[in-house]
Amino acid sequence: MQQVFSGMFVLFATAKSISSFEKVSQDMTLRIYQTKAKLNEENFQILNLIETQASFKVIFFQIDKDLKRNQVNKYEGVTKSIQKVLAQAENKKADMKKDDDA
Repeated sequence: MQQVFSGMFVLFATAKSISSFEKVSQDMTLRIYQTKAKLNEENFQILNLIETQASFKVIFFQIDKDLKRNQVNKYEGVTKSIQKVLAQAENKKADMKKDDDA
């Protein structure tokens, strides 16, 4: 009986760790961009204390458009992968139905 409970606990702990990893990995690219921007801002303030910086232009960037294009091929967790496969299957069925009707 104790082996059954410990097995269930190990399975539950593994599922929780995988789900938390998937939640964090989905937002990781956005967090990387935010961290780089904060680091640049902090570095500029420190460098400005040491010596005055020359004037410069600021360029604002958007989120990489390739991330949205390649989102179908990117692994985003078990539930998202299942949703993608189901959506692709529905799209194929709709395309086949269009071809049959035409």
